[in-house]
Parts: sequence; C-alpha cells; structure tokens
Amino acid sequence: MKILSAQQIRACDEFTIKSTGINSWDLMERAASRCAEWISKRLNRSYQFVIVCGSGNNGGDGLAISRMLLESGYSCTTWIVQSNGSRTPDNDINLKALEKLDSANIHYINEADFPLIDSEQTIIIDALFGSGLNRPLEGIYAILVSHLNAQSATRIAIDIPSGLQADSCPAPTDVVFNADHTLSFQLHKRSFLHPEGGIFAGEVHILDIGLDANFMQNAASVYATLDANFAKSIHRLRDPFAHKGTFGTVLMAAGQRGMMGAATLSVTAALRSGAGKVVAMIPNHGLDIVQSVIPEATCFVAGVNHLSDQSSNTDSKTIDIGEFEAIAIGPGIGTHPETAEFIGQILSQATDPLILDADALNLLAENPEWLNSMPKNSILTPHPGEFIRLFGPTTNSFDQLEMARKKAKELGLIIVLKGHYTTINTPDGYTFYNMTGNAGMATGGSGDVLTGVIAGLHSQGYTPTEAAQLGVYLHGYAGDLAVQTGSQESIIASDIIANLGAAFRSVTRY
Repeated sequence: MKILSAQQIRACDEFTIKSTGINSWDLMERAASRCAEWISKRLNRSYQFVIVCGSGNNGGDGLAISRMLLESGYSCTTWIVQSNGSRTPDNDINLKALEKLDSANIHYINEADFPLIDSEQTIIIDALFGSGLNRPLEGIYAILVSHLNAQSATRIAIDIPSGLQADSCPAPTDVVFNADHTLSFQLHKRSFLHPEGGIFAGEVHILDIGLDANFMQNAASVYATLDANFAKSIHRLRDPFAHKGTFGTVLMAAGQRGMMGAATLSVTAALRSGAGKVVAMIPNHGLDIVQSVIPEATCFVAGVNHLSDQSSNTDSKTIDIGEFEAIAIGPGIGTHPETAEFIGQILSQATDPLILDADALNLLAENPEWLNSMPKNSILTPHPGEFIRLFGPTTNSFDQLEMARKKAKELGLIIVLKGHYTTINTPDGYTFYNMTGNAGMATGGSGDVLTGVIAGLHSQGYTPTEAAQLGVYLHGYAGDLAVQTGSQESIIASDIIANLGAAFRSVTRY
C-alpha cells in the first residue's frame, strides 16, 4: 500500500468529503468511532481515561472519543488546552456536544498546573496535535507532554503522537508524546517506520476510516509498504511438470575458517526457498562441514581464502559463472586480499545481476570503483553500518534512506537496507518498507539466511526486484512465525529457515 505525505492525506480527506457528499464533521465522527471501537474491544470499564485535547481537528477527534466512551459507560476526564488560536469548527461542535453530557468532566489547561493522575488504572489519550504539525512542541504543550510522558499510565496517541511529524524524524531534543499504542487513520506515516520516530509511536494500529480508495491508489508516491497482499501478487505457483533444472541453480560463494556456519545457513536457505540446485563455493577445510550438514548441496572447493585458488588437495575444476541463474557472494567469506581479487574477477566476467552481502559489501566499500562495473539490477543487502562504509554517513535514518534511494537509481542497483522495517530501494526510484519481522531476528546469521532466500528466489526466474521484495517479506514472516513457538530472545537464524515453508504457504494462492 502506498505511503502518502501529510499534505496528501489532508487532500484525501477533502476529496473523500466532496466525493461522498458527507461533511468534515461526519468524517471526524467516523474516525472517532473507530478509535472508540478499538478501545472498547481491548479495555474494560475499570480504567480511568484522561483524554488530552488541543484546539484543532485532532483535538476534535479526542473530544468525540471522550463523548463516545462516556456514552458507553466509561469514566473519562477531558483536558482541554486553552490556546491563543481559535478552535476549528468541528472541534467546537464536538466540545459543545461533550459539554451537554452530565457525566462530562472537563478541565481547561491554561498553565503548568495539571490535575493529578492516578496512573495505576489510567489510560492517557493524546489528541493534542495531528499530522498537520510542522514544528517542534514548545511552551505549555512541551511542558504538558513531558508531564504526560512521566506518568506510568498506558498512553495512546490518536493518529500520530503529538510532537512527531509525519514526513520527517524528530531531533534528539524534541519533546514527543511517548505512546504505547498509536491509532493511525487509514495509512502508516513514514515517521512510524524509522527508529527515531517509531520509538514514540509504540505499537501502530491502522484504522480504516473509509478514505477514498481511488484517490489513494492514484496519488503519486515513491513510498509503499510491502504487505501480505503485495507478496501474494508476486508469488508464483510451481509447475507440477517441472524438474530441478526449471528452478535454477544458485552459486553461493561463502565461508572461511571459523565462519562456515554462514555458508551452511545461506546455502540451506537458498534450497529451502525453492532453488533447484545450490552449488556452495567454499574453502577446502569447509568441505566436510557443508556436505555433512547439507547433503543436498553440491560443493565446489576453491582454496582456503582465495576462493578462485585451485591449489587445494581436493579435486577442483574451473567454474563457469554463466552456468548459474543466481550468484550470491559474501556470507562469512572474510576480506582477505585474495578474496577481493576473486570478487573483482567475478565482477569483470558477470553480465547478469549478482547478490552481494556481508564481507562482499565490505570489500566493495574498499574498492568503490567496482560499483560502476556492477551488472545492472544487482542486489546489495547492507545493514546500516555496511551502508555507511559503502556510501558515507548521514544525519539520521531518513537521510540514509534517501541516499539509498538515490544510489539505487543512480547506479541501477537494488539496495536492500536492513533494519526493523527493511527497505527495498529499486533502480526506478521506489522504496518499499517491509512490514514483517521482529527484534528477535537481530541475531547472528539472520542476514545470511536472507541472502540465501533472495538467491533461491532469483534462481527460479523472479526478477531481482521481485526476489528482493518477496525474499525480505518471507524472511520477516518466517521470523514472526518463529516467535509464536518461541520468543524474541530465543530466536536463532536456523529458526527462520525452519519456518520458511509456512511463510511460503501464507502467500500461496490456490
């Protein structure tokens, strides 16, 4: 699904109002009712609600939520911040409606003298500022939000935490409402998907308020989320009359002494992702390890460090890279000078896209001229530190992503920038935020598994972009499945591989 800017979302609100014949208050009522429904399904009437409202439309949402909860038998106190500016018309309508209720308990906030909060059984709802905010909080608002953050109560933000902007990340000194949950309308905001802003949003819940689907579909945006529907649209059913040659052969150049685990993980992941055959290009001392752990793999011995070396005492032959539908290089190979020479040779011969990860990226950073000779649509899979070594530092994750998008377009590459919401940045200038995965996957070997999954998909005829998109989605979904039978703390990389089958079933269309 596309990610729209705050300005585009406002335009979508206006278009929805005009196209459906409703008024702006009706849309506000719809949004508030979705929030009240979410709350009533999860929180019982033993809680005390403190709903903090500003003078704009986000405050109007809060006033309507307070009225709806009171009408449903909840105990609510509404704090209204008095400001020099006038209220929006819809905010004023909802304030008057709330004032008519005998059960309404309204406090007007004029200065930093706030009513007491019994935090133990209290839910604080933030409806101060919505996505239209374009500057940091200051004055009474900053003091109030800091006070609310200091409470031990559960905190819920309506649409977006106050102080957080939709299309940029906050500065370290900005005051932002620190939500446990954010009830966001219709779409994700980009700031939720970056660590600097996402930490304030908590768990994000997207509520459908009926904004015009055609407007959202036709809106111009280079950003989108990669979700289950997207993954299903990419996934292909296997031909029942196919043979192993139909699904391609992967060449996986991986491993060195002490790092053969990376090779076994990436090779196994490629096989588990449907590759017809995987050839592991490994050093001689790793031969017994790989062939005993993965009997399904074919091994090509290429020396101890210099992967193209023919001096090992195990039979070896010259390898033709044109024989392979996918070539992945990097998991655990190290940065020995002879390994760098090997990668340089591969790059000089390759005409089809490559997949580079881990130490292959570190060697690429040491040899930046290779970037210009990389086959178009090759896939790079850096984590943020590797990205910095490749392209230099940036101020924040927003800037780093924009650099990734720029470099992908400039170099004709696919850059998979790994993180909590891994992004796939394509040569045509688009960015896809993956919505699967969890913090338990921040463990050694997880990236090696991802490399194998992408390579396995690419070998079967998926385009490089499709292989990256579907591979990242399935990798994250397999990690989410692993949590269901374990915990984030207990996940190891092989658990991700063990759940790939179920991940594939989740996107299969029968």
